[in-house]
Amino acid sequence: MLFGTGFWWRNLISLILKETCIRLYLFCQKHLIIVR
Repeated sequence: MLFGTGFWWRNLISLILKETCIRLYLFCQKHLIIVR
């Protein structure tokens, strides 16, 4: 149970990090296009 929960948490965190990185990248791209 503990191992499964730990794996689930790690999976969730990596998913959130990936989502955040994608959003930041897209936001930066938009901002750079506006600046240019």
